[in-house]
Amino acid sequence: ASKIVVKEKKSTDVGGMIPLPEAELVVSAGRGMKGPENWGMIEELAKELKATTACSRPVADMHWRPHHEHVGQTGVAIRPNLYFAIGISGAIQHLAGVNGSKTIVVINSDKEAPFFKSADYGIVGDAFTIVPKLIEAVKKFKGLEHRLELVATKSNIKYYDDSFATTPESTIIALKSFTEPIILLAGGADKGANF
Repeated sequence: ASKIVVKEKKSTDVGGMIPLPEAELVVSAGRGMKGPENWGMIEELAKELKATTACSRPVADMHWRPHHEHVGQTGVAIRPNLYFAIGISGAIQHLAGVNGSKTIVVINSDKEAPFFKSADYGIVGDAFTIVPKLIEAVKKFKGLEHRLELVATKSNIKYYDDSFATTPESTIIALKSFTEPIILLAGGADKGANF
């Protein structure tokens, strides 16, 4: 019988993050960030959520972000539990790489952005206003010793105490709980929150 000995284990982590195909939480952004100098808040949100960062193809093509972060038809296909799309219009090529995501949250100033049609949650507004509020909300939420469990119907939202867990649901609840007047509603553009 042959024996296999592992002499060295190589990490597949990229910059200390979980590789995109394996990531459960992904924070992605596009040209709506207006330049690479504004990417700090995307990285901060990802850090607070323990998420991996990603980007749209135009962002990778303009060298704002490394090419290995490009998700879409010609980039990496991903299937995270939670996918944030910030300032990404939602071209069909991008959607092809992320449509396996369990929960999609779209933040875009253009209420006609195609991505809202694929979103589970949508916020119509300026990312430069919204993302810092989300970061603050997540920090506050992480400081709690319990989490809020959301039970929602079309006309009624109730909150219940439960033990803290980092899940797409708890993240969305954190954002809703601490970012007044942000209201996240399930559905397409016609049901997104407006600023």
